[in-house]
Order: sequence, then C-alpha cells, then structure tokens
Amino acid sequence: MLSTYTAVIYEDRQKNIWIGRDKGVDFIARGSSTARHYKNQPNNPNSLIGNDVNTILQDSRGLFWMGTKDGLSIFNTKTNSFIT
Repeated sequence: MLSTYTAVIYEDRQKNIWIGRDKGVDFIARGSSTARHYKNQPNNPNSLIGNDVNTILQDSRGLFWMGTKDGLSIFNTKTNSFIT
C-alpha cells in the first residue's frame, strides 16, 4: 500500500533523494530509475526500527540517521543494513 503521508524529503551529498513516510523510507537514485523502499521487518534485526520516519540526516561518514516514532536507526549504504 502506498503511503499518503510524507514527513521528510532529504537530498544526500550524492544528490539522491530519501523520503520518510508513515510506511517506511523511499530512496530514489539520482540520474537513474533506481528506487528502493525500506521498512520494518519484525523478524529482521537489520531492518528499520519503525515505519513512521520523521527525520533523515547523513553524517560525515556517509551513514544515514533515521528517526522514527519507535526509535533511531542508522543505515549503512555499504552493507545495505540498519543498526538500531
């Protein structure tokens, strides 16, 4: 089901777009048709902690900090996984 609510739109240093929604995070790669959707997967400890994403920030190491109503997740694009 598509989300009807968007809390944050973030452009990273590579000009990719991250969209925090009430049903997870959407990623759109700059200059390509690549899109990904990340959401909480209850049986996967390396998934997003919660689906209601309110804030996204890229730190100096390139990691993405995502604040949700359920807590904080850090996304590593190199491993394609979250740390909670």
